[in-house]
Parts: sequence; C-alpha cells; structure tokens
Amino acid sequence: MKKLHKLLYLFVALGFMACDDILEEDISSDEVNVRSPLEGAVLTSNQATFSWNGLDGADNYRLQVNDDANNQLQVDTLVAATALTLNL
Repeated sequence: MKKLHKLLYLFVALGFMACDDILEEDISSDEVNVRSPLEGAVLTSNQATFSWNGLDGADNYRLQVNDDANNQLQVDTLVAATALTLNL
C-alpha cells in the first residue's frame, strides 16, 4: 500500500512539472519594436531587411508586408528569427 502511495505522489509531481510544456504565457498584449526599416524609410533597392526586438516567450513571428498602392498583401511568412531579408 505504501508503494502505491509513493507512486501516486510521483505521478502527481511529474504531472505538475509537465504543465510548463502545456501552458503558455499570454504575450498577445506585448508589442514588438521594429528596428528596421523605420516608418517612412525609402528603400533604394528591391531588397529589404526587416528586423525587430524579440519577445520573451515568442517562438515565431509573423511578418506581413502590404502594398499600399494596391492594398494587396505581398508577403505573409512565419519566422523564428528576429530578422529577415526579402526581395520585394
């Protein structure tokens, strides 16, 4: 009977430690700070490097580039890094 209780306590303890892998921190209200290109920047080539400060708890970042002239989405990608160079 004592072995059963010890096993039960072990499984409960392991269950609490495994919750970190299941539960995620809510970072939806956190803001990403853009490092480049800054708003209003004029690019002289067709290559642009986008970079931003990372957030604690973020594994991936969604980068979307919109063409204001056509109101059309040009790029929609998911990246793990905090910088991405694109040919536009």
